[in-house]
Amino acid sequence: MNILQGIYQMDMSNVNAKRRSYENEEVKTLYRDFLGNPGSERSQNLLHTNFAERHSPREYLAKFLDAVDARDGGIAASLFERDGVWDTSSQFGCFKGPEKIKEFITSGHLPEGKHVLVSPTHGMLVRGPNGKLSAFQVEINHETHSIRRLTRTDASNNPDIV
Repeated sequence: MNILQGIYQMDMSNVNAKRRSYENEEVKTLYRDFLGNPGSERSQNLLHTNFAERHSPREYLAKFLDAVDARDGGIAASLFERDGVWDTSSQFGCFKGPEKIKEFITSGHLPEGKHVLVSPTHGMLVRGPNGKLSAFQVEINHETHSIRRLTRTDASNNPDIV
């Protein structure tokens, strides 16, 4: 028997198995005892993943947003080149250089919560902790593997971006 036949045979022997997560007793127990509700912060953090090609702007953005969410200014700042710029396109303005970026992230001015890449596999559209959509552009210095410029744009009212 080849591998495909074996997989098919295994599938056929489990015809009555629960294939929908909301019908699976083990999944129900996991949510009840540990994850909370579907879509909860804990379930999002543990079960939902994103993909980004290595050294791509999306990878740098994901690392940056994870550091921002953790309020780890050191990690966020380490992603930027010496004169790198973070343009928030908001009332906070622009920050030039890793020290200024680190200082702002640890200042307590940012809203609590998690940034989520809208698509798990592509694009630079992010839903912020406040629920608003933002589009990001990331310029990478490929020689130093660091961010040259990261720019946020409000995408909530822009149908061309969304």
